[in-house]
Amino acid sequence: MYRFAALLAFLCLAPAAKAAEIQSRDLGDGVHLITVIGTIEAGDEERFRTLALRHEQAIVALASEGGALTPALEIGRLINLRGYVTAVFNGFTCSSACALIWTAGTKRFLHAGGRVGFHASHYESGGRKIEGGIGNALVGRYLTQLGMAERTIVFSTMATPDSITWLTKENKEQAGISFDVPDGAGGLAGLKALHPPAAATATASAARAHSGWIPVAHGASATFYMDPARLGWASHYRTGWERVDRLHEKQADPHEERNLLYFHCAGRRMALKSFNEHDRTGAVVLRGEIADRDLEWFSVAPDTVAEGKLLFACAR
Repeated sequence: MYRFAALLAFLCLAPAAKAAEIQSRDLGDGVHLITVIGTIEAGDEERFRTLALRHEQAIVALASEGGALTPALEIGRLINLRGYVTAVFNGFTCSSACALIWTAGTKRFLHAGGRVGFHASHYESGGRKIEGGIGNALVGRYLTQLGMAERTIVFSTMATPDSITWLTKENKEQAGISFDVPDGAGGLAGLKALHPPAAATATASAARAHSGWIPVAHGASATFYMDPARLGWASHYRTGWERVDRLHEKQADPHEERNLLYFHCAGRRMALKSFNEHDRTGAVVLRGEIADRDLEWFSVAPDTVAEGKLLFACAR
């Protein structure tokens, strides 16, 4: 276990660069520290995804003044999906797109000497920052997906692109964003407080209990898992088995599914090859297989459950 000062040293030693530096470090007890330092750029979400697929429990420490919105939102979605906690340590700033990433933590930490700030989305034209309605709409949708209230959307976008609204203990109720202040003076005690709580790791624990299944997406009534060991190839198609947990389904009979999926990675398309439905006891109640000539391919839309599956299968 490392002391709090060691974490700060690790952050400070990361090389300065325009693109974000994304690294991980083992903290022991199955917990990793993932650091995201510098400007967020296109491609950073894929580098973060590579680490996220390896680590079931992680603290994501952030130090950035923002950057590209789309990769930042994708990193945030991955953090939330994996049940990670986020932190901004003493002496570091996380603003703009970085603040949106930090908000995705299932538990958020803001050191007394750290800063988290928000402003409206924008684009640059003629050297000027112009507020972008589309960007703000994407931010609103993202925060809604995280389960945030309307007041959080307002708080996160009310500052002009040339200014920042800083999150504090005094305005966190107005913002609708809860966070804890780690015990920096306590060193080891402060670090222990950053361990993901039981509620945040429930999904990861369930995945471990099913021999390598990793959660890749959450739907309205189901959680979708895939396993790297169960990926393969059929001709030029990527194949992968998924486990669909519908054991808490309220609108239909609770059950679990095991489906074989085909992916056309370059074309961002997928199809169902075979399916197996199990009841609560594990007994197979329905199964079937579709001939290759009869496969029904569909295009994978962004920010959907299907995209979570495709990105997992095609990134390996």
